Amino acid sequence: MHVEIWSDIACPWCYVGKRRLEAALAGYEHRDDVTVTWRSFELDPSAPPERGVSGAEHLAAKYGLGVEQARARQAQLAALAAEDGLDLRFDLARGGHTFDASARVAADVVPAEPRRFEVEASAGEPMAFVRFAVARFSLGDAPCELELYWLDAYGGGLFVPFADATSATETYGAGRYLLDTVKGADLGEDDGRLVLDFNLAYNPSCSYDPRWACPLATPANRLDVHVRAGERQPPPG
Repeated sequence: MHVEIWSDIACPWCYVGKRRLEAALAGYEHRDDVTVTWRSFELDPSAPPERGVSGAEHLAAKYGLGVEQARARQAQLAALAAEDGLDLRFDLARGGHTFDASARVAADVVPAEPRRFEVEASAGEPMAFVRFAVARFSLGDAPCELELYWLDAYGGGLFVPFADATSATETYGAGRYLLDTVKGADLGEDDGRLVLDFNLAYNPSCSYDPRWACPLATPANRLDVHVRAGERQPPPG
């Protein structure tokens, strides 16, 4: 049996459904005969990039509720999710960027003289990288380039961190990650060009917990443009 599921990462009900599917498969005697393919889906393509209000206020306006009614519904969903082992924190939730087709680009990869150096990390101990190429592309009308690194530490693989003009104001100050093949964040190629999707840019683990040691964006990978796609500034605390 092959199951295909279209899911929106911003939908809390999708997380509940995923957990319940996993539980059902775990108890199914023929689970080894079931394959599941997850596909991305955007529930509201017309949503603005920035909501400017809390999740409860957004729900209240969308469904004609009072704000307290909306908060009560969020509490009910959080309680339901807790039964399946999920901790939904609507008080900390932040509105994410909507998908922006212009933030997905194909880059020309230009080989560079290999250079091994140590990159500053959040925990103070630097991490070793080898710069082996440069990716050149455009965001809007702005020509951009990012250095491509091979990570010598833990799992190795292609690694592309970056910072941009939104860093420290709208997004995490130390930058975000665009590609990390050891974690499966690799979109491959399109007609021989490297696919970079800034909609999928994500915060390093140390932005949520200082116990993690994360390499930071290098000076060469600090873009002058505003990249208003991908994960935003993590909530305080």
